[in-house]
Amino acid sequence: MKCVSCGSCYVVRDGFLEDGGQRFKCKGCGKRFCETTGSFFHKHRIPVDVVKCAIFFHLFVTAGVARVFVRYLYGCSISESAICAWSRKFLDRISEIEVEPSDGKSWPLKVRHTDEKQIKVKKETAWWLNTVDETGKPLTASIVPSRDGESVKEHMRKHKNFEKDVDIMVTDGMPSYHKSVKIFGRKCYHAVTGLEEQTFNIRKKLFFLSNLPVERLHSLIDSFIQLKVRGNFSNLEQADRTRKAFMLTQLIKKEIKLGKRSVTFPTALKEHKPLMEIAVTAKT
Repeated sequence: MKCVSCGSCYVVRDGFLEDGGQRFKCKGCGKRFCETTGSFFHKHRIPVDVVKCAIFFHLFVTAGVARVFVRYLYGCSISESAICAWSRKFLDRISEIEVEPSDGKSWPLKVRHTDEKQIKVKKETAWWLNTVDETGKPLTASIVPSRDGESVKEHMRKHKNFEKDVDIMVTDGMPSYHKSVKIFGRKCYHAVTGLEEQTFNIRKKLFFLSNLPVERLHSLIDSFIQLKVRGNFSNLEQADRTRKAFMLTQLIKKEIKLGKRSVTFPTALKEHKPLMEIAVTAKT
């Protein structure tokens, strides 16, 4: 346990809170605090487990359905607006979700697919950019107001921070992709194709490539958007929160399918925590 104010490890127990929670005191600066001080759950009147459950269900279903689950499991009535507010606060606090790509053993080179999906923000057009691996698993996603070169480059830089080396980047014929792919260096081959497979001779190896893996992902995104906002976002911030929620749900589904005990991902503190524990450690 460290002091939330000065970071000192010289911390002692200092009685209990009204709800029975442990209180601590820093011998260095005299600051009194508890385990949730400065966290997502600080001064919440609702029990922590109820908030966690509501946020978790709201990732997959509407607030109304999440409310029913909470009522059934805990016997308490939470308003839909409160569940939406908790989810917004949670998604705003979490950092970018990093998804481990497939092992790629069936491919001699590292192939990534990038494409854009049109979305509506206040009836205006915006774009949801996605980069996936050869199996269609989403790796990097961005919400941008336009498809200009700088916006696409920013997405490619974001993916490069995640994966420095990419052997083949598959995109459609949009001009913005031609310059942005150069971010990965000369060794990265830019394969331009659509939904139909085309033949490419790359490093003396024959590839049949199409952009179908990322198009399949766009079908899932369409369904998720209809579930959450019925097709139209209020602003770019809401669109970005929905992007994070979608990436998180895909990660959870993948981890559960693999039979792992807990879902983990890097937080802003560069630590690995179970899914809902990130809300406790994420700082403003």
